[in-house]
Amino acid sequence: MNSTQADIAERIGRLASLVEGLVQASRLPPPRFVSIANAALRVGVSVDAIRDLLARGTLRGFRPVKGRVVIELAELDRLVLSSTDTPTVGRGRRRK
Repeated sequence: MNSTQADIAERIGRLASLVEGLVQASRLPPPRFVSIANAALRVGVSVDAIRDLLARGTLRGFRPVKGRVVIELAELDRLVLSSTDTPTVGRGRRRK
């Protein structure tokens, strides 16, 4: 085996270990908490909208460490599902 073949074999070995790491990571359970930014992305609103919900007490946040706020996904989903009224006026209303 020449040096080029050895280099290719080494790279394939590294790639195989990276793939195995990804497979192991995909077996992890889904996260229970998300950051404010990820919560905003999940429901399609701005970070400021999530912060307003937290400030009003409509949504509860947790501070696991200083300077970090996380939101429980189950609570975020409940909030979104509980506020899915059909608009009667405006751009989102359905026409008959």
